[in-house]
Amino acid sequence: MFVVIYAQINLLIMKKTLAFVAISATLLSCSNDDDASKEFFNLNEGNLWVYKRYYSDSEGQNFVFRGQIDSVTITGQEVINGITYSVLHHTNSFGNNSATDKYRRVDENGHLVNERGFVLHPGTDTEYTFKRTLAISDIIYGEITHVMEDQQNVTIEGNKYKIYPFVQYLESFTNVPGGNAGGYSYAKGIGLVISRDRYLSTLSYIEDRLVSYDIN
Repeated sequence: MFVVIYAQINLLIMKKTLAFVAISATLLSCSNDDDASKEFFNLNEGNLWVYKRYYSDSEGQNFVFRGQIDSVTITGQEVINGITYSVLHHTNSFGNNSATDKYRRVDENGHLVNERGFVLHPGTDTEYTFKRTLAISDIIYGEITHVMEDQQNVTIEGNKYKIYPFVQYLESFTNVPGGNAGGYSYAKGIGLVISRDRYLSTLSYIEDRLVSYDIN
């Protein structure tokens, strides 16, 4: 729908004929003395977000909901390599019902990061940007630039939000399409509103949209 290319540097997946690249990223947590950044991402225990998953056509248009739901709850904290992270427990209906945990914290820069230190979203740091190489199985496909875009007022699943889009753009070195590669959009104090990942070989997208939430 928009630039929800939320950056998860990790989700680059090749799936046989469809090389699925979830070019997303995990937001870094803010420093202990940056309460404003912590409030931006709102990683309080007990928070709940519910998302619908949509699929686009090969041109990135005509998104369709196929009945898949993801419920995300912050169940507590976990220490990994001496650092404390919030545990985001995902329960979804993608294929066979499954459950997975993801780990997030706000770093000293006020950025949302995962357990590998990868920045999923810079919060209110609107000047933040970085570039990385997209390589799978020793094949370099291009370079991805992660950049903050202007805040947007949007309506998602009937609810209005002011979002901060952190978008990925692929400069292709091969015959795969360049351009928008996905991203994450957060609303201050609410959480993730839209995430978008792209298939590598086409302009098809998977987009998760916030349906409802119950936060502290």
